Amino acid sequence: MHKDVIETPSSFGGTQRLGKLLARAGERWTFGLHPADLPGYLATRGLELIDDLGAADYRTRYLGGPGEGYEFYRVATARVVGATVEPTSRKGCDSRERHPEGKV
Repeated sequence: MHKDVIETPSSFGGTQRLGKLLARAGERWTFGLHPADLPGYLATRGLELIDDLGAADYRTRYLGGPGEGYEFYRVATARVVGATVEPTSRKGCDSRERHPEGKV
């Protein structure tokens, strides 16, 4: 989520109304990042940014069109620095492969 939603709610349409709705439910936004800060944030955690998409871009890529919704949401993909396995590999992810008897 774009950090401006927390710091300056008026910077994105609809966020002030949504923030009030969350507050009435006892919830609040507590974390967001400025897109320019994301690579450094990930690097300190041993990750390397692959892609960082704004709302219109991720909706177009994954949902087939820009659609409607809040513009402060973002989707980022990253990889573990030094990893030799491609992120699309699912080998070993299925617990049945690791535990063929079904016991986990």
